[in-house]
Amino acid sequence: MFRIAVCDDTTEIRQLLRQYFQRLQAETSFQLTLDEYASGEALLQADPSTYDLLILDVQMEGLNGIDTARRIRQSGGQMTIIFFTNYVQYAMEGYEVQAYRFLLKPLSYEQFSNVVGTAMRQMQEQKQESLHIRQKDSVTRIAVADIAFVETERGHVVIHTKEKEAIPSSMTMKEMEEALSGHRFFRCHTAYLVNMREIKKFTQQDVVLQDDTVIPLSKHRRKEMKEALALYWGEQFL
Repeated sequence: MFRIAVCDDTTEIRQLLRQYFQRLQAETSFQLTLDEYASGEALLQADPSTYDLLILDVQMEGLNGIDTARRIRQSGGQMTIIFFTNYVQYAMEGYEVQAYRFLLKPLSYEQFSNVVGTAMRQMQEQKQESLHIRQKDSVTRIAVADIAFVETERGHVVIHTKEKEAIPSSMTMKEMEEALSGHRFFRCHTAYLVNMREIKKFTQQDVVLQDDTVIPLSKHRRKEMKEALALYWGEQFL
């Protein structure tokens, strides 16, 4: 089940998006609930962190869509965000808040289905993908999307989840890196493997996650990290 919110200050647009979501649900196996908001302020008051997908109008009265998304990301929101706008010029600002893509007005169902349908399929795959973590006397199954980062600690590996759970493993860092290859993880330091989806920003020395966890960035991996992250963030707009 996907929890989805549409935020647009135009009644007709909200009605159109509702109709498109109803049609998409009828044509696919997606199960979803849809909430509607007429302003960024109303969405923020409703705790947007509970949603899997947000569709935000860029140009709204009061708080615009970009600033609304910025506040959501700053508070730790990790959902997929798609902007709805007349102008592609906002794409650069979208990089800052890790938008998935843009929907352009006037919106056809074909464009909606392609962008939103693809996003939901990817989200569904992420929810289903899991990793089997070998421990001393057992094996634990964990969703790949729930992993924020992995670190080595006192000779063993610890998997840190988005829910702040620390799961020790008898696997080596090399084994973890191989197991998570293809899942958008990057070895930013000898002792750290980070989920690129969880990165909010990076500096010359550190990587900062959505929950403000700070992870060291090796100077020898800085250039490669920058290239990998630019590619990942850039792909969200293709």
